[in-house]
Amino acid sequence: MKLLIHGIGTYGSGAAFGPAVWRHHDLLTVREGEIEFQTDAGHLRLQAGDAIWIPPRVKFWGWGEGERNTMWVIHFRNPELRLNQFTDETEARVGLFRKGLESPLAYELMKRLDEMHLGQEKWQPDATEFFRTFLYELKKNRQKADLTANDWRKELASWARGRLATGLRIEDLAERAGMSHSYFRQQFKAVHGQSAGQFLHEIRLLEGETLLRQSDLNLKEISARVGYSNPISFHRAFLQKFRVSPASYRKSVAQMI
Repeated sequence: MKLLIHGIGTYGSGAAFGPAVWRHHDLLTVREGEIEFQTDAGHLRLQAGDAIWIPPRVKFWGWGEGERNTMWVIHFRNPELRLNQFTDETEARVGLFRKGLESPLAYELMKRLDEMHLGQEKWQPDATEFFRTFLYELKKNRQKADLTANDWRKELASWARGRLATGLRIEDLAERAGMSHSYFRQQFKAVHGQSAGQFLHEIRLLEGETLLRQSDLNLKEISARVGYSNPISFHRAFLQKFRVSPASYRKSVAQMI
């Protein structure tokens, strides 16, 4: 693998880059702001955290949409790397990694590549695995960000149920989804119509309801299992949601068996 050139570009509102056509691959990540991106096959809007892989011989150009728009760009040549290895989402003849940079690992890998190559003309021998890992992390984060609404909710709920007793927070859900805390809150509300906090509260109560039906644990034990600090808090929340106290609910279930 050979690194040809890379660095950071900053574009003010309306400032343009390109047009360009290269014989090598380009990987472009948006570090801040918004970039309007155009190829001869279509138009895209890129926001902070997005990344795109531009294959050879694709004509592209773009411009900044805000006062400050910053991109991290790496040009590379490697006949072994193929676009479809890392992304199955292709628009305007480029591979998209929506919110691929959202995980701490992806960001740290990008900084490490910066440190290894800034101002150098050749790819260092130990850089190839860093770069491959970076691409796979972008792919993983894009897949998490692009989950359908039902799958996303279902996967997070399943993961969270076994961790409620640990004091699970919204930040933990965001990390699981591969997103920043603020972006996760925003996207969850937009996709599901409820806040991430309401979602977590609902998971706790539904798991509590399941334990009341299927276990012999007392209310103190159930409260701790689902992440409430004390049985009184659990009792109040359960009563508000199900219009019946936990004890009365368990009694009614027992009578039906």
